[in-house]
Amino acid sequence: MNLKQFFGQPTTIAGLATIAGTCEAFLSGHLTWQQAVPLVAGALVGVVLPDNTVLTKDAEALASAAVQTAVDAHNAAAHAPDDGK
Repeated sequence: MNLKQFFGQPTTIAGLATIAGTCEAFLSGHLTWQQAVPLVAGALVGVVLPDNTVLTKDAEALASAAVQTAVDAHNAAAHAPDDGK
């Protein structure tokens, strides 16, 4: 992977944006270092780990099935007869 591909990944951009915003908030006094450290640590994960398009597609398929199951359960409950409780 070259530098252009690395910086073109959504997780890299999101991580760098989070780090920049956290640093700005810390330096301006809006965050303490105790508040800033977890944000920067989490953002570094996005910067360091590359996007995995295969896993992303699998996760989207799984999430889609889970959402459909939740919608079906909601619709079934909404149309169930009320037993007066």
